Amino acid sequence: MKRSNITYSQMIGFANSKDASTVYNNKRYLIFYNDLIRPYERQCWTLAHELGHIMLGHLENYNNTRIFRSSLSDSEYTWMEKEADYFASQLLANNLILKELKIENSTQIAKLSNLSKQASKNKFDSFKKYLKFNFKTTDLDKLVLNQFDAFINTTICTNCGYRINTKKCFCPICNESNFERVVTEMIYDQCYELNEKSRAIICPKCENENLEHAGSYCQICGTYLINKCAGQHYIKNTDPDDYENNSCNTLASSNARYCVVCGSKTTFFENELLEDYNIEKQKKEILDPDSFIF
Repeated sequence: MKRSNITYSQMIGFANSKDASTVYNNKRYLIFYNDLIRPYERQCWTLAHELGHIMLGHLENYNNTRIFRSSLSDSEYTWMEKEADYFASQLLANNLILKELKIENSTQIAKLSNLSKQASKNKFDSFKKYLKFNFKTTDLDKLVLNQFDAFINTTICTNCGYRINTKKCFCPICNESNFERVVTEMIYDQCYELNEKSRAIICPKCENENLEHAGSYCQICGTYLINKCAGQHYIKNTDPDDYENNSCNTLASSNARYCVVCGSKTTFFENELLEDYNIEKQKKEILDPDSFIF
């Protein structure tokens, strides 16, 4: 608007909408949208709706540069809008994925899909009808599920907020074993660069870069270079001082304090190359711009 030197009112007049408008010209599409739209969920829906008009060929098939209600019959305008709405619904909250996630209410849909409360309620009603038909999984469905496999099989640790695969037993950051699906997460830094065998590329302690040897220890400071299960883990529901010392040898990521398989401490955490997750979490919360009050 600033570059074109037009006012907000003029832009709304051009787009014929306060939310968004799609222009088709010379086989190219351009979506104009109002980035002041609140809440954010409405903005997501609006963009998905406009994308629906494009993907469903509403402009190209009707040889329109834009969709104006005045240029279409009531029935044409209605089915175009309904099709675009359905596209947006499937794009933001696909029935196949909701089924795999075992969604039970509209609140879960709102959290996972960034839909408004009303849109989530409408989607949940539609989803319940979809489940009654018990459709067979097609090859195209399998492609969709494969695309979202990491999302479907990922949860958030209820204790520290770290994102983790549901197939794991323990959180690698805090050793918690309870997970849930939520839309926010705490990102813990990948502190050191590791190779495919979880061996440090640069010594995490003295920063020695000359580690081309085949050994597991730094030749300068003697630091163990591989982050993996260290073997010592607390046996739950027993004496507080009762530990096992059997390592399962599971390799770990560079930020892992605990083994995701057996819950043992990792070698990096044991050797104090990683600080306690609570300390890192507190530092991140202090540095979070949203935590500042002006």
